[in-house]
Amino acid sequence: MCVCTQLRQLEMQLEQEYEEKQMVIHEKHDLEGLIATLCDQVCNTHSHTRGRTLKYSHTVKAVSSCRNMHTAAHAAFIVMLFDDVV
Repeated sequence: MCVCTQLRQLEMQLEQEYEEKQMVIHEKHDLEGLIATLCDQVCNTHSHTRGRTLKYSHTVKAVSSCRNMHTAAHAAFIVMLFDDVV
């Protein structure tokens, strides 16, 4: 085998390995972007859920007070309070 042929084969192998490495790096960046997006979604969902839980807690407290008082005026106050929370 000629030295030129061996050199050409090594060059082709090096190019192929380089292309494979570039594909892996590109896939890594894509996956890192996906992970960042998912983390943001989880954080937003957690914040949204926490806010809804707090609103629900205020409503439950207000309705409990209303049941204890049994007055229409108090019920109207509860509805107004709930509207402010939501």
